Amino acid sequence: AELIRQGVLPQVDYAIIETGLGGRLDATNTIRRADKICVITNIGLDHMHILGDTVEQIASEKAGIIRQGNHVFTIEQTDSILDVFSQRCHEVGATMEIIGVESSLVPPYLPKFNAPNISLAYAVCEYVSKQDNLTLTPDIQFKAPPGRFEIFTINDQTIILDGAHNPQKCSALVQALEETGIYDADFILAFKDAPGKDIQQFLAQIKPFAVSYTLTHFELGMDQKKIVSIDSQIVASYLSDVDDNAVEVLNNPSEALNSILSKHLSRTVVITGSLYLVSVVREYVVQLQSRAVT
Repeated sequence: AELIRQGVLPQVDYAIIETGLGGRLDATNTIRRADKICVITNIGLDHMHILGDTVEQIASEKAGIIRQGNHVFTIEQTDSILDVFSQRCHEVGATMEIIGVESSLVPPYLPKFNAPNISLAYAVCEYVSKQDNLTLTPDIQFKAPPGRFEIFTINDQTIILDGAHNPQKCSALVQALEETGIYDADFILAFKDAPGKDIQQFLAQIKPFAVSYTLTHFELGMDQKKIVSIDSQIVASYLSDVDDNAVEVLNNPSEALNSILSKHLSRTVVITGSLYLVSVVREYVVQLQSRAVT
């Protein structure tokens, strides 16, 4: 929205803009051009206190970005969600394509849970290349975004950063752990604003892959905008109902990682539960890897 206000967008050929939250009321929804391409990925139960209690309500909020003349891409998902998108397109005069998931598009260095988003990205690239008479390179290099099953190596020990923060995203994390054969990991966890039942479901999903748990804490921002993780003792109480493996509480994420690395256990360390946690610890992990290399 700020780029639009400053008149920057007209100076570029193509702008890829991600909505911040939802769609209908998001600041990016000030973009109302008829040639806008809308890309809507899998709908899950997230930010329910703002977007709604059901996937259909959340889909309706996401569909709010669709305007007259737009072309919409979405992935195969439940009929009730697709019906919401279809109805919105009918109301405003937009067109929609439903893209099938092509796992073959996922390169071997990325987990298969990237297949839906890569399938969408490829379909959009094909659409734009045909529409604007461009040549689509045959060897597109897809990269995982930071903090999405991002793998680091520090002194022969593997560190995985994954911002999974709800059961849906945790399912993708679990799938990636299965694909890579990791069943004996040390987990560092912190959560933000997640319902207790979601945290318990999350913990139950990672249980088959966990040897130990370290619960930590993060704070970001200041004053009214401060973002704070759920108290570690509350998470510990949920964890006690799910697993009886070792649990340690260390309120500093870097300290939590150092504690595990100092034991030289040679097991994979998985840091997950929140993208905020990943953002707090990622810079430190990058520094550790750089020191190990040099």
